[in-house]
Amino acid sequence: MPDLILTLSVPPEMQIEGEASVSGVDLDPGSTASANCSVSAPPGKYTLKVEADAAGMLPIYADTVVAQAGPAKLKIQLQGPSIIELNNNATVDLIVRNTGGYPTDAVMTIQVPSGLGGIQDTFSINALAGGDTETWQTSLTGITSGSHAMVASSKSEDGSTTTATKVVTVQEHQLQMTVTLSPNNINQGFSGDLDLILKSDSQFPENVRIRGISSGPDIHYEIYDGSGKPGSVLTFQHY
Repeated sequence: MPDLILTLSVPPEMQIEGEASVSGVDLDPGSTASANCSVSAPPGKYTLKVEADAAGMLPIYADTVVAQAGPAKLKIQLQGPSIIELNNNATVDLIVRNTGGYPTDAVMTIQVPSGLGGIQDTFSINALAGGDTETWQTSLTGITSGSHAMVASSKSEDGSTTTATKVVTVQEHQLQMTVTLSPNNINQGFSGDLDLILKSDSQFPENVRIRGISSGPDIHYEIYDGSGKPGSVLTFQHY
């Protein structure tokens, strides 16, 4: 085959080091040949085009996409509940992602205020590659009612820092209860026990006093139960 001329075309953002065209490539039938050309570019993705031409043949074109990695860039997030109940526990995920190109080492710090347990944890990142993510978990406890800000920060090996903040509110438990009577309908002249069924969503023992007053002016019933167990069956007693 006649001598080939290989020509490289690149986007304007890229710089070609050396010649962009190579001539005199002798390619025998069934054989292969190659030519080297160095390019440089800022971070990003680029399409390179190559033209092969020789006397007596139509030009042949090919292209390829190359990616140039950029510096590491960390992004951190705190994911978890925004509201927890007093004395209850919760878990928050600390998520770190390298949105840049080059791998990086970094030190992560998470500070939990005293109202949420008063914890400070430190984690190490080793060679977190571009596009990769690492996750850690931190436990919280609702110690003090109110809103509390927890802060996570990162410091990469190049000295750059990133922070993220999450506000968690601790609130007292709003007790939810349902009360039903069995039987729920009685006839005039009924004599016997009425079952009072109490159901609660509480996770803790509760002292409960429930008073039931009949429609009759001279009949009064009262019940007291100190166990507070969800689903307890209580009985009215006449006095």
